[in-house]
Amino acid sequence: MSGDTGELAAFLREQLDLEEHQAWALLSSLMDSASASEEIDQRIEDAEREYGDRIQQDEDLTQDLLRAKSNQRRSDWNRKESASLLDEVLSMIEQARGVLAECERTGNVARLRKIAARYSQRPGYREEWAP
Repeated sequence: MSGDTGELAAFLREQLDLEEHQAWALLSSLMDSASASEEIDQRIEDAEREYGDRIQQDEDLTQDLLRAKSNQRRSDWNRKESASLLDEVLSMIEQARGVLAECERTGNVARLRKIAARYSQRPGYREEWAP
């Protein structure tokens, strides 16, 4: 490589009519500048790669947020639906308690058996309740 560098210095000296030390100084500057240019190019490539990675991370985060928003909407709807069903169940339990209390007060067990018979196919039905 030093032979190539010497030839290049001689060429610069001839072409630009420079003293030997000036040709070497110019060559050194050119080499430093080429090295700096390579360093700058490398930094630009690294920055572009990092920028691409950040863009990908942003896109991934955006997709995650969109999925989370969709899941939240579904969850909110499910909560509302569950609350509505819970209200219905609580209302039915209150009605059943009312009927049971009425039957206990009046001694009308036959009415309770008649009501229970409608649910005979459901789990938890007691056979001894049937008329």
